[in-house]
Amino acid sequence: MANPPDELRILVAGSSVLPEQTCKALCDALAEHGRDVLDEASRVAAAQHSGPGEPMITPGMVTDMATWVRRGYIQKQFSKQQLIAAAVGGATTFGGGIFVNNITKPWGAVGFAICALILLICIYWGSK
Repeated sequence: MANPPDELRILVAGSSVLPEQTCKALCDALAEHGRDVLDEASRVAAAQHSGPGEPMITPGMVTDMATWVRRGYIQKQFSKQQLIAAAVGGATTFGGGIFVNNITKPWGAVGFAICALILLICIYWGSK
């Protein structure tokens, strides 16, 4: 019987002794890794394709991209949330520098504390 279109059967030695939740976590991790490898192999195949028809993903591309993804050579795109948090955090850091120059004045100390709090919130929010 043929596999459904988006299903692969993979045997992982030692996985039969894992608890059900651990086995599910392993399946999820393998599926995510597989998506990353396939996305990157598709990107490379499209970049190398110059003729008519669909780009073809070769076994060598899959092997190479699996290594690249596993070793961290391919970085995932930042989400909008992460970009906003980085921009606001950077602007807050700049503002905090202005306030710290006036730290001996009450408004400088309060402004610096507020900037520090906003920066901590941005770091937390951007890491989600």
